[in-house]
Amino acid sequence: MNKPELPLLEALRFKRIYTARRERLFDAWTDPQRFKKWFGQPSFQVVDARIDLRVGGAYRFEIRMPDGGSSIVSGQYRTVENPSKLEFTWNTVGKKSNVHDTLVTVEFIDRKDSTELVLTHGGFTDAQTRNAHQEGWTLCLDALEQFSGKG
Repeated sequence: MNKPELPLLEALRFKRIYTARRERLFDAWTDPQRFKKWFGQPSFQVVDARIDLRVGGAYRFEIRMPDGGSSIVSGQYRTVENPSKLEFTWNTVGKKSNVHDTLVTVEFIDRKDSTELVLTHGGFTDAQTRNAHQEGWTLCLDALEQFSGKG
């Protein structure tokens, strides 16, 4: 017997303007050492980041939670267009997460002296997981603003 497919909820969508050039932002998402400095801050800490930046390439992040627990985020790149777009599957494995792939698209749009970042995360089947990701992405995008303004 086949398991019935759950309906998908509306995707999360974020738009932010950063005073950094899009190349710098793209690098922040794709260079493991840079990624570890901003992603999840200030609540979570990326303790390991592996990125194989090519279509079909995999990534894996280990994230330490404030309570000492950890979570693994992994997926595959579907689109890599340096410095304008990333698209990748997203799967979180941890004590407070559901295990299934969702899809993240990050667009870096040149706006002369700044960059508009548009992040879309879809494929959620339950509101609790979607809401947790909304909160998490908000914190991450705030931390990216702090990181992108440095040096």
